[in-house]
Amino acid sequence: MNILFLMKNFELGGIEVVSTVLARAFMAHGHRCAFFTLEEPHPMVRTRIPDGAALYVRTDKRVTKANVSALRKVLLDEQTDVIINQWGLPFAPTLIARLARRGLGVRYISVYHNSPDTNARIQDVLMAAAQAASTWTTQMLKCKLWAVKLLSRWSMRYVYAQSDCYVLLSPSFVGKFCSFCHLPKESKLVTITNPLTLPEEQCIYHEELKQKWVICMGRMDHNQKRVGRVVDVWERLCRRFPDWQLHFVGDGPERHAMEQRVARQGLSNVFFDGFSQPVPYYQSAAALIQTSEYEGFPLVLAEAMCFGVVPVIYGSYSAVYDIIEHGSNGLIAHYNPAGFDADAMASLLARVMEDADERRRLAARAAQVKQRYAVDEIYRRWCPVLGIDNTFE
Repeated sequence: MNILFLMKNFELGGIEVVSTVLARAFMAHGHRCAFFTLEEPHPMVRTRIPDGAALYVRTDKRVTKANVSALRKVLLDEQTDVIINQWGLPFAPTLIARLARRGLGVRYISVYHNSPDTNARIQDVLMAAAQAASTWTTQMLKCKLWAVKLLSRWSMRYVYAQSDCYVLLSPSFVGKFCSFCHLPKESKLVTITNPLTLPEEQCIYHEELKQKWVICMGRMDHNQKRVGRVVDVWERLCRRFPDWQLHFVGDGPERHAMEQRVARQGLSNVFFDGFSQPVPYYQSAAALIQTSEYEGFPLVLAEAMCFGVVPVIYGSYSAVYDIIEHGSNGLIAHYNPAGFDADAMASLLARVMEDADERRRLAARAAQVKQRYAVDEIYRRWCPVLGIDNTFE
């Protein structure tokens, strides 16, 4: 089967990493893969594209005749059987694909990599409303929120209507999708989680390597990741546990502000390590903290758990309950609509930091998630969606 991954952009993020891992898995089973992106890829992403997978690059995300013609030519040259659209919200890539595949019989599958009832634009308006200084501003932002949700709903419904199948990352997202999009039925919806993006032979829990490290992995932003909350939690713990360290592994727009805040408050043992290879941190860290306001299926969560890193996670997204059984293989701080409770989160993290036996018990159970998210297992779940018979593979 010939598969084309359609990318709105190709930055250094989870969607791009998952796409390259899936392509490598499909190719290992004898299928052919290619990528078509509407923006220039990040240089590091280029290096991750599997050998033998063609990359076609455009520099304009608009719906233009040039983009439609370019994609149609690729579909013909690659003899494409199916397109996997990795951006299940914006309508433009789907409209380009609809025009390009006319009369070609190419199937179209879309994937949404977040919780269906929110996105970055919705969160921007909600954050602005929380800081509104006047009744007039609040009312204006309420109108804007209504408009942004309406546009998001329309765009998502359009992509769903044009797709032969629409993939969500968690069974818990199905009801949210139908509710947000006002869909009467879910006939095209399928749930497939993301695979582990690290080689399985690396994902091993070695208790003897563990140090008293808490890690916060990923992009340092406020809209989604809310990394300032991690500092709030650490402020409550760093003096109580002076032999523990907090490592921010990643970069982003909030990094400088967080560095200044840590210095201003005199918080000890906080390290901003920037973009780094994750495996050494997974091997050494005892705990992972995550305080995002929303997520889809965060790659770092399952991958860290495979190395015996105990997750202490803010339960702001329903998929976290697919991955973590509270008290068994990790700890979940329940979502509070009134606002993030740093004391509650600190209490859970302290439970991991102060009790070595509890930490080892949780770590051993956390490491068992590897079987659930192995690449071969996720490939098997993709087979019926793609129309692949893997009975004899």
